[in-house]
Amino acid sequence: MCDLRNLVRASLGAIVLVCGCGQSCKNDKPYVPYSVDPSAHPSAAPANLPPPSVNASADPLTNPPGQRFAPVKARKLKPGTSRLTAGAGTFQAPPGFTCDSVLEADLDSDGAQDAAAWITSTDASTGQLVWFGPGKDARTVASPPASFTGGGCKVEPDLSQIGPHTLLVTVRRTCPADSTPAPATKWWSVVVPARTPAERLTLTTVDQRSSERLDVQVDALDRDGDQLDDVLVTLAMLGPDPGFDEDSSPAISVDLAYFDRPAGLSRDPHEPAASFRSIADKLARQVKTKKARGSVGPSARRVRELFRSICGEWGAAALEIGGAPLQCGAGDAMDRVDRADLEAALQDGDLLKAIATLSRIAREPGAQHGTVPDELRSLVTKSWDIKEVDSYHLPFVPEPATAKASWGGLSFDTSGALLIRTASSVLRFDARTRVALPDGPEGPTAPWPLEVASPDGTMTLQSVYDPCDGGPLRLTMRTTRGMLDQAMPVDPMPGNACSKGSLPPMARWRASAWTKAGLELLVEGIPVTVAPDGKRIKAARLPAQPGTRAGARSPDGTTLAIETAEGVAVVPDLGKPQLWRVKGSPDAHLRLHDCVAAPAAAAVACVDGNRTRVMIGSSQ
Repeated sequence: MCDLRNLVRASLGAIVLVCGCGQSCKNDKPYVPYSVDPSAHPSAAPANLPPPSVNASADPLTNPPGQRFAPVKARKLKPGTSRLTAGAGTFQAPPGFTCDSVLEADLDSDGAQDAAAWITSTDASTGQLVWFGPGKDARTVASPPASFTGGGCKVEPDLSQIGPHTLLVTVRRTCPADSTPAPATKWWSVVVPARTPAERLTLTTVDQRSSERLDVQVDALDRDGDQLDDVLVTLAMLGPDPGFDEDSSPAISVDLAYFDRPAGLSRDPHEPAASFRSIADKLARQVKTKKARGSVGPSARRVRELFRSICGEWGAAALEIGGAPLQCGAGDAMDRVDRADLEAALQDGDLLKAIATLSRIAREPGAQHGTVPDELRSLVTKSWDIKEVDSYHLPFVPEPATAKASWGGLSFDTSGALLIRTASSVLRFDARTRVALPDGPEGPTAPWPLEVASPDGTMTLQSVYDPCDGGPLRLTMRTTRGMLDQAMPVDPMPGNACSKGSLPPMARWRASAWTKAGLELLVEGIPVTVAPDGKRIKAARLPAQPGTRAGARSPDGTTLAIETAEGVAVVPDLGKPQLWRVKGSPDAHLRLHDCVAAPAAAAVACVDGNRTRVMIGSSQ
């Protein structure tokens, strides 16, 4: 860490900073979190400290740490300030910098007020935290890394005291929309000015667009009685998103605890795994209570969102600590969270969500070759009637032949005839006999529109995609007022190929119908309804009603068909749901997409590569 030794003491006690090592000389050496600290001997506790605040909550979903230091905010200075008097000293900003804010406190327990000031470059692209006081040369104690600055981005600092001897500086970076860096990112630095190195811990976070987003709180009270400030980082997933049409619940949070030792900060090895286990325990209890069971699904989704955002095991998208991903070590807890989610869906009779959850678990990091434990699979599939059914291929490629943001190329009419939409016409077949049928008395069936547009034409579904920021899936719609981009209460599928500069991965979805309640969809197998204005999205079972041509529901509204990893789910409104698998070919269902059901579940047709596969129900 550069200490700006070329600073000289000016006359009359003024402290003048001569910026001889540039705007980010601190970065000449990498941050070493466990370097030997010669100033680690505890000093006397300073007087007149702000009192610690107390959080008396005992909810494991919020995981309160107990006492917290009441933070003291820095005083903002008049724009353009280049010289300030504080901490019994005078500070002159170097050329190209102005003073943004200052905080006065006895940070080294010597009985005299010190001062910490954040100085910002005149182009607002970077800044530094400097510390000075009586008998102390001003020195830089923190500054953002070079990788965080430049590129036309601007920095917005915030400085506060979070412990008797500890400061927290947070710097938000905002960048032009067409710039390479993320649109908005935060850099956090925990600083004990009197220690060497002064910068004890650094974090970077990437903002998520949903209201369900990562929140970071940092506190630095002495928690082990050695008179050194220890660092507690609380990572919370705020929410729920007001657009999700869910009951409100407290933010879900986990802790990271660091103890200040002579060799540097030492992380408590039990966290955040212990926090995640505590959350899993509560969800397991809620599953057993009908009144609380409804909150298990939304809470479990937000726990996974928190885990995706902060934990390196799942490719953390929103957090780095000391320049590296955080290893949470909470895989067992997340398995239990998934199980609670799955059991709650089964208890509530939401079998489509249960089987979709099973498919997602199979793709989570740590799953062996895309499998799930037999016990979990049995728990889900025992609620279904598994059938091996006869099937055949028709040598016709429906249009569109691949899954797109549109209605599919297959449908049944109310008589049970299979319709295959080609580029120029619609073919009709008897699903049972495979015989081509003549046109009906109304004449040839015209190819149906492919756009998933509302009946009044004001909204058209464009895509459902993974934003690759740890947050939930997002839906885009073209409206008469412009584009709408809305978060959805659905997890992204694990293993999506997220890479910087590439288009976001598309999610798998099927439209069922436009109704008065809005657009009914199955997103990664989860039933959801999008409100008519597109601004509220609710995860809920789809009601029985006539389907839309080429939608997931049969024309008579009695049956829903959707492909899953366990088979084609054929869900009648009355009777036990079924999983159809191709007789003699147990994995054939894994190739199918855009499945549609005939009235009364007499048949199901799906796209299978460049052909159409027709599956015949037992009644035939």
